[in-house]
Amino acid sequence: MARTEDTAQSVIRRILVSSTVAAACVLAASAAVGWAAKGEPGLWASLLAFAILVVFSLTTPVVFAVLGRQHLDPKTFIVIVMASWIAKIVIVFVALALLSRCDFFNHSVFAWSMFSGAVVILAIEAVIILRSRIPIA
Repeated sequence: MARTEDTAQSVIRRILVSSTVAAACVLAASAAVGWAAKGEPGLWASLLAFAILVVFSLTTPVVFAVLGRQHLDPKTFIVIVMASWIAKIVIVFVALALLSRCDFFNHSVFAWSMFSGAVVILAIEAVIILRSRIPIA
């Protein structure tokens, strides 16, 4: 049975759903490990990592999903996507700079939660994109 062609919206929708589920799974695992290893500071670290991971990884697909329903000029579309990407980078760097001064969470659990979440979400996005069947023209 031949597989039907995907649309950009269906690929973005799959990325959003899969990434959200993956982030929730990473949160559950890192919260359990963080709590078991470092107590309350480990739990706070996993919650903070989850929040930053969600903001960082889901902003672009959400922007794509919203803008994909509009009938925008391609140049305008790219400018808005790039502006949102730059804004999320600035927000994440500011958040990380502010959090680096805090001591209510465990920095090691935070780093490992961020790393594992990023790897899982990037792998999911790569698999979805590679398996999509969007026609070129």
